[in-house]
Amino acid sequence: MKRTTILILLAILVGIGMNPRVSFAQEDELFIAINQDESLTETERFEMAKDGLGKALVLALEKVAQLTSDLDNRQFDEGTRGAELKALYLLDLVGYNTFYSEALATTPTLENLEAVQALAQKVKDYRDTTYTPGVENIVEFVLVFYSEDVLKTATERFEKISADIEKLETLGLIDAGVFTEQINSINTLLTDAGDLRLQASEIILAVQPQEATTTVETIASSTEAEIDTLPLTAETAEVVEEVAPRMLLQTSLGNVKSAYELFLEISNSVKVTLGLE
Repeated sequence: MKRTTILILLAILVGIGMNPRVSFAQEDELFIAINQDESLTETERFEMAKDGLGKALVLALEKVAQLTSDLDNRQFDEGTRGAELKALYLLDLVGYNTFYSEALATTPTLENLEAVQALAQKVKDYRDTTYTPGVENIVEFVLVFYSEDVLKTATERFEKISADIEKLETLGLIDAGVFTEQINSINTLLTDAGDLRLQASEIILAVQPQEATTTVETIASSTEAEIDTLPLTAETAEVVEEVAPRMLLQTSLGNVKSAYELFLEISNSVKVTLGLE
């Protein structure tokens, strides 16, 4: 995998990969706007609200389908905790798909704005109490194994770069120790990334799907302010590991991204030194 591809992937994972919610915020705003817009007729209000709800449900179903595909593509040895959780989470996703599919099928039959708003409220309540807590755990479960793959690739790349630099130093093509600082920084970044991923993995694999709200969401909401102000490193991560495994993964992936940036920096410097640029 090319370095640019890795960096783009990591930017996506770090930036948006931690947000599994299918948000109905825009639809909530739409209903408010519809109610406040006095220029709309009752029929126009109704049609706009029904259309907005339908689009939100389609997005929810697309997210469920994507998560199902992600889980199906991840293989685990039979009898392992990973295999057990995969099976349980796939059952959860079947339930989410059923709920949203039935809601979407009901939408065209709604006859007035009040009926649309009632269904929208039902969908919102389901999202808040059932879907979001469950899906956040599924996303973390999937991401912890993706991050393992990314970290393995980065470690292999680091070993190759270290060996290449040692060869160039031995041949006298570059000054000895010129890249020591970057090499040490990369080693620290990847070591911490591995420690953080391991901590997140232990938490995620220990979570029971039916305990998701208590284990992650309830605790996290009560300590959000403290976490936001805590510099998250391998040393400090232990303080919040029970609260937010996704924060551990986010920091781990951020470390890998920083390591790849140093890979690129070393590569460019070597090319300049050898007169290749």
